[in-house]
Amino acid sequence: MVRFSLPKTSTEQPVAFRDAFLASQWLARQPQANVPVMLEALTREIDAFNHFALPTRERFKTLEALRRMVFTIGSESCRHFENKPLPLTADEQAVFLATSRLWRCCTLGYLYCLNACLEGEASLNGLAGKIAHRAITSLRMEQLCCYGAGSALGDHFWKELHAIYLAAEKLQVLSEFVRDPLPNETLESTLTGQYGMAILAHLADPYALRHVHLLAVLQWLSRWRELVTVQAPADTSFNNNAHSVVLDLSFPHDPARSNKDSATQRQISFDAIFRKIGKRIKALKGGASPEDLRLGKLVTSEVSIELLGKLGARLYAPVLTPSPAAATAMQPVEVLCTLTDIYRLIGGTSAQENLPETSVARIKAERLAIFGHIADPGNLASIVFETWQGALSADTTTLNLQRAVNRPGKRLACGDLLGIRQTPDADLQLASVSRLFTQDGQIMVGAHFLAGKISPLAVEITEKISNATFRYPALLTGSGNELQIILPTNALARVLRCRLYDGADSALLPLPFTPQTLIERHGDNERWQLGAPEAN
Repeated sequence: MVRFSLPKTSTEQPVAFRDAFLASQWLARQPQANVPVMLEALTREIDAFNHFALPTRERFKTLEALRRMVFTIGSESCRHFENKPLPLTADEQAVFLATSRLWRCCTLGYLYCLNACLEGEASLNGLAGKIAHRAITSLRMEQLCCYGAGSALGDHFWKELHAIYLAAEKLQVLSEFVRDPLPNETLESTLTGQYGMAILAHLADPYALRHVHLLAVLQWLSRWRELVTVQAPADTSFNNNAHSVVLDLSFPHDPARSNKDSATQRQISFDAIFRKIGKRIKALKGGASPEDLRLGKLVTSEVSIELLGKLGARLYAPVLTPSPAAATAMQPVEVLCTLTDIYRLIGGTSAQENLPETSVARIKAERLAIFGHIADPGNLASIVFETWQGALSADTTTLNLQRAVNRPGKRLACGDLLGIRQTPDADLQLASVSRLFTQDGQIMVGAHFLAGKISPLAVEITEKISNATFRYPALLTGSGNELQIILPTNALARVLRCRLYDGADSALLPLPFTPQTLIERHGDNERWQLGAPEAN
């Protein structure tokens, strides 16, 4: 039996509107261009409206009258917290929580209507498909809001997602196409497609994707979601094959309470999408452009191949809720979160110390003129490790880290460079943030280890046009002909000439290599493959 947790309603609580006409009038009086004010007002009034008792048909019409403004304010509010380093600042977190609550209130309002459909209310005849679609779309907007803020989904999300699917199944509206351009995805979709989209978006590992990459993947999935199939035990015997996941929709987080004969167990298959991914990877490698394959313009062919490959791997043997590292496996770990601190710890000296004496004098004079004081390299702050809790993954290539959000520390983004010391007497290991989100007051990091010994470098850059020379701290990793250099982001943006020096003693290195091929670029660093210098 499908059940929704709905608050009790009464006519005693005052509300700003109680029907669609009054809601439209209320909207017309609001400062619609003021996003923070509208976010607070919409959330407050829809929450009060949800607790007010009124005919269900009127409830649905009122929610529809407010819906376009909800999407506008929800989308604009996301700009204040999405694609930000974690943990969010207090102001960013407040906007995220308010936006998430707005979508929760909208979902709850439609659930009242969907529950009435299940109870056979005659006034909603013919609207069951649209109501279920509205409910799951609002829930999905909350999902995307959480991904943008790097926040884990609450348990209520999966409970309500599966309950809406079961309700639509009971009402026989799973395959009904509903027109809805507001999510800015496709003009129409089915409830099965929206349900599949919610699961696909999570399987795409959104907390491990850069923002633009996540947008590209979501664009692809919105076009392919109708290919998802959901089968009940009565329809087929479970094959437990690749490209599918089996869930008990009544107990999505408690497999122990599920059993093979459960009436709410479903097999969700992504076979058709997996085949599409394979065909597109082949076409891209053959020279087709993403636009030729209707993959959009957000990412290049090379990035599209990488993203499609990762998505295909996630769909080959999908796991909706991977098991977290056991708390008993967590041990204290020392972490450095800036390239400069890592550079100094392994012996690198200040870039300013390596400059000729005349250059140092010039820089001191410029700083004195601009700031009124001179920064003394000898008085640099001591290197301070952050203490995290960590546990190695099963394959030992990734360290799962966590610390309290409210503890002092550097804000992180996917791709940021970390220096990790698993024990006080261990060698420093380089790692890159490969997954990042917050959950239950903790910031959770997946740190992927980078192979190779670390050496400090000073990279001297002579810029084009100005012909000015600058030095940056850098790290050398790898061995033999597979050397890589890690630099601050955009250090090579305007390079005319590049020279590599030993970071410890400033000796010019006789390496027959220069930074040649960009491997990755992230918020605070970029990684280059060293190659033979091009002939002039």
